[in-house]
Amino acid sequence: MKNPKSILFILIGLVLVVFFLAACSGASPEESAFPTGRFNSQQSEHIAYQFNEDDTWIFLYYGEHGAEGTFEIDGNLWIEQGTEECPFPGTYEWTFDGSRLSFKLVGEDACDPRRQNTDGKVYTLVVPEESAAQVSAPAETVAIPEISIDAADYSYTVPSLIQAG
Repeated sequence: MKNPKSILFILIGLVLVVFFLAACSGASPEESAFPTGRFNSQQSEHIAYQFNEDDTWIFLYYGEHGAEGTFEIDGNLWIEQGTEECPFPGTYEWTFDGSRLSFKLVGEDACDPRRQNTDGKVYTLVVPEESAAQVSAPAETVAIPEISIDAADYSYTVPSLIQAG
């Protein structure tokens, strides 16, 4: 039988390697999930994207439906599958910091409208009102002292004659 100390060192080494690999594995699936919701452009108040959980998107221009399509996510790559106007895919690297969604073109994209509205652009998540109420800090409550006024404390005499003009 081998020396118990060498077996202990090997076991400790394996445990450390497992911890090291787990720490270096990157973001969890929840952290790397592509965000959904409405995102307004930081470059133009008239442009927005709506990303849905079913991997569909809608492009909004002046609040109107501009285009729509589907996408796939492959790690940090957003792959737009094409539209009627641009029937070929475009691939963009995406990052999301919790409120801002940024895109950077990977390779080339021959679809000018998609490239112009996506490459190098930053979109800000619009928080729905009910969620905003949960996220915002609670309002400070201010106590208002109770005031009691008794009419007997005041006297008022109505003028007998009011002159016009």
